[in-house]
Amino acid sequence: MSRRAVRVCPRCRCPFSYIKEKRVNGRVYLYAVHYYRDSTGRRRVKECYLGPKDHYKYVTKMHEKEELVLKGLVEQERIVEYFDSIIRYVINDNVDENIRMRILERIEETRYIVRRSV
Repeated sequence: MSRRAVRVCPRCRCPFSYIKEKRVNGRVYLYAVHYYRDSTGRRRVKECYLGPKDHYKYVTKMHEKEELVLKGLVEQERIVEYFDSIIRYVINDNVDENIRMRILERIEETRYIVRRSV
């Protein structure tokens, strides 16, 4: 008999049973569904909102010049995509020199921390 891997909710960090899709006004949103027992022993359901199935439509519009497409918590690659978009934006000379230097400092700090932890 094989055991199923425990799936951890990216929002609350608790185990969840499955991901539910809800359609609202033509868009699909994702929820982690948790089953648990309350203090009386009754079975309860809790849903954690994880974001849209594809991307945030209206918030993304606010970041078109940065080419930043904001996504829900289920999409783990989103962080790399965010970072790539920010780097492209900075490289293309779209930010103040002071901000550019602060970003470069953060990158160097991160490289140092990662090298020490490996």
